[in-house]
Amino acid sequence: MFVAVVWECSGVMKDSQTSPPPIASKPRGLTYNQAAERLSISAVTLRRWRADGRFKVRVYSPTLVRIPIEEIERLEAEALV
Repeated sequence: MFVAVVWECSGVMKDSQTSPPPIASKPRGLTYNQAAERLSISAVTLRRWRADGRFKVRVYSPTLVRIPIEEIERLEAEALV
């Protein structure tokens, strides 16, 4: 028997007999590597900045994280790089 753990809208986890639904559309935004290349910094630096709260990310799953283009543009405008 397959038991998947999924998130409810309330943020509380529950057990389910079915797998989670697939992502409806392609995630928008840049990966850490894509954003790092655009900003001419390392992906490790971006991960540190995220930990410091310098920008927001969209988390689609524990392994699928995207940085919105708006956040990249804001970082460029603020000259944080």
